[in-house]
Amino acid sequence: MTKLTQVYPDAEIVYRDLAADPLPHLSAHTLPAIFGQAESED
Repeated sequence: MTKLTQVYPDAEIVYRDLAADPLPHLSAHTLPAIFGQAESED
């Protein structure tokens, strides 16, 4: 991060707790698709 802020002094660094507030596009339905696994029909 130090190099980033040196190169881009106006950059805003945002730290996110993805366990507490996961990104909506990373769900139980999309992750298997990313890794090439078929979704089961349970």
